[in-house]
Amino acid sequence: MYLKKLGCIIFARSNSKRLKKKIFKEIESLPLILVVYLRTKKVFPKKKIVIATSKNKSDDQLVKICKKNKINYFRGNLNNVYDRSVQCCKKFKFDSFMRVCSDRPFFYYELALKMKKTFEKGNFDIVTNVFPKSYPRGLTCEFVKLRVLNDVKKTSLKKTDKEHILNYFYKNAKNYKIKNFNSNLNKKFKKLNLSIDNLSDYNRTLKIFQNNLYNPTMPTKIALKQSKRLS
Repeated sequence: MYLKKLGCIIFARSNSKRLKKKIFKEIESLPLILVVYLRTKKVFPKKKIVIATSKNKSDDQLVKICKKNKINYFRGNLNNVYDRSVQCCKKFKFDSFMRVCSDRPFFYYELALKMKKTFEKGNFDIVTNVFPKSYPRGLTCEFVKLRVLNDVKKTSLKKTDKEHILNYFYKNAKNYKIKNFNSNLNKKFKKLNLSIDNLSDYNRTLKIFQNNLYNPTMPTKIALKQSKRLS
């Protein structure tokens, strides 16, 4: 099967602006980055998960956390996430990967497992749930083949494409095989945000985890319902 080298890359950096160093904000005794990591472990074994950060000194603290918890990590370009993705795959010999953002404490691993099964069949370049968007913010899940990233000329990429690595492919969708997972969750949970962008998001997240005995892998649907009540 083509996708024997499928991995998971969690993209993380500590220079967030709206909520300073949010990936280190604790949920009970765990920093946010480890909560996200534990949720991705529901989809991938430990050896297939990598935290991809920057070479900047500001991310040394994140590397220390990775080393302490024996988590794979990669350091690359801070602003060119596209290149960081490609170089990370080369180092860990991935031919494709699931993309995860580090500010998603309720990463939808239940959906990711279903999407992974579809992606592993090898019929699509990208399997996603944001083209078009039908899930609340914070529940994004994307799988992509490294081959399609390598095939794009660097001169074709705009600054935003280098930061949001799948933007280019969504803008040029007719050239790629893209499978989108749809839902009615945006209708049921309109304008809900399950990511952490600011202090208000963080405090709401704390309350949800507190209501569930700080279980980092609590079911996502429970988080959705409780987040709606608290919003």
